[in-house]
Amino acid sequence: MPQSATWLKIISTGAEVHFSAVTRIQHNLSLKVASETNAAEAADYLNGARKQPARVTLTLTETDTGHPAGWAARTAEILELLRSSRTLVNVYTPIRTYTNMLLSDLVILQEEGNPLGWTGTAAFTESAPAASAVRNDNSSAVTHTGSRASSTVSSGSSSGTVIYDSPLRQLLARSGIEVFP
Repeated sequence: MPQSATWLKIISTGAEVHFSAVTRIQHNLSLKVASETNAAEAADYLNGARKQPARVTLTLTETDTGHPAGWAARTAEILELLRSSRTLVNVYTPIRTYTNMLLSDLVILQEEGNPLGWTGTAAFTESAPAASAVRNDNSSAVTHTGSRASSTVSSGSSSGTVIYDSPLRQLLARSGIEVFP
């Protein structure tokens, strides 16, 4: 089965997550306009507005048809792990690439008409910079990011090889997705 032109790249691992089908992409790019009653808040705005975090919502259909058995279930598990571990991803769509995104909302619907899969939505929200990385330039650019999804442990070898181990990497490996160090 052909894969969708919309996909994810997990920043911490370099692994890619492709979907069976993305039937809708909603791009939310907005500004918060300062109210006249809050002068203290307005002082931090540029031209009376502040950039809000970008949000992109994907409507997905996943199925085992045309894929190895268990594809849809593993994709759901990967998405849930990305959400619960707050792992940063890049989201690639035909219109735009979003960087440093968190999976903020995940809805999975299992329906009788799709017994080997599911439909649902995955909403990704631009990650806010850590307090120490904030510059007062209203750019919303993340300058220092990290992921709680992977931890680094030494392999104990004298060569200094580093092994990255986390539930996400283990799941990706079991799913046959190549993970780069």
